Amino acid sequence: MWQRKYEGELLIDNRAAGGVMVEQATFTCPHCEKITPLDPLRQTPRGYCRKCDRYLCDRPACNGRCRPMKAVLDRAQELASRGLVIPSF
Repeated sequence: MWQRKYEGELLIDNRAAGGVMVEQATFTCPHCEKITPLDPLRQTPRGYCRKCDRYLCDRPACNGRCRPMKAVLDRAQELASRGLVIPSF
């Protein structure tokens, strides 16, 4: 079942230039924080992280091990506060 509580909304209003207005649901990947529009016609299943209990974007790096962006940033902040070198992720 899709997790509607994590949905956002993308609104593109191009009516003033003679275009149309587009509204589309979105979600944010917990592993990379990428905002992804939801395609209602999508046939393939989305990646899912049981640890985060969230759906993931289609990037291969996000569909590997669980590494939420929040944890990466918390670790970088901890290392920086101790004056240590922050490793590249």
